[in-house]
Amino acid sequence: MPIPNCAAAAATCDLDHTIPFDHDHPERGGLTTESNLACLCRTHHRLETLGYWSVRQIGEGRLEWLDPTGRATITHPRGPFADPEMQPDLTAGLDDRLTARLTDARTLARLNYSTAEGDLDYLLDSLIPARHRRRPAPRTSCPVGTIDYDGAPPF
Repeated sequence: MPIPNCAAAAATCDLDHTIPFDHDHPERGGLTTESNLACLCRTHHRLETLGYWSVRQIGEGRLEWLDPTGRATITHPRGPFADPEMQPDLTAGLDDRLTARLTDARTLARLNYSTAEGDLDYLLDSLIPARHRRRPAPRTSCPVGTIDYDGAPPF
């Protein structure tokens, strides 16, 4: 479970040991088990490892995060392996039109992207009204071998 509000896909994340493994005394904990692992994007993994954020497992896949200001936030498991009854309502308090865009089948299908670019596209398409989105036109390929470099300018 990522740091609150992180949009990185789990497929692109690191597995973080919530309790670090003690190589000198393995019996002290920090083992590689489901109850001691969390998916973190590389940036947030480094922030947690360096001590800017801290995390502890509180059961049922939930994590309690402590941010740099000392504020605690609990994250719940999401996705196909999460307990449906534990799923938070991610659209609570959102405008109806935004909720419709975020839960629309075509939009949800785009969640299958496993790249940062795909995640960004999903966020931009979901959160920015179409009239404000500008995307460059796709590049067209140049015909190969049509330039005569031996001829007169312009090349």
